[in-house]
Amino acid sequence: MAAKDHVAVRLDPPTLERLDILREVLSTDWHEATQSDVLRAVILSGLKMLEKEHGSRLAEIKRKRDGDKKEAPGPERGGPVDKRAKKPRG
Repeated sequence: MAAKDHVAVRLDPPTLERLDILREVLSTDWHEATQSDVLRAVILSGLKMLEKEHGSRLAEIKRKRDGDKKEAPGPERGGPVDKRAKKPRG
């Protein structure tokens, strides 16, 4: 699994109240849900919904990104050079 990045959000009091209620719903005898657990669940379920809703456009963008990655020029083709790389001797 990739390293996790931190994200901060500002939410209005009514939204925070809704999340706190969900926190109680998602807590079990073995694990008390945190705000992060609830936000993660909300984001992931929302992502699935949005991806389904915008599936054709999403597929188009993914194809374009994959094509851009394949065409990215390397150092031998005029692309960026890693200045920290070891220089060949000789």
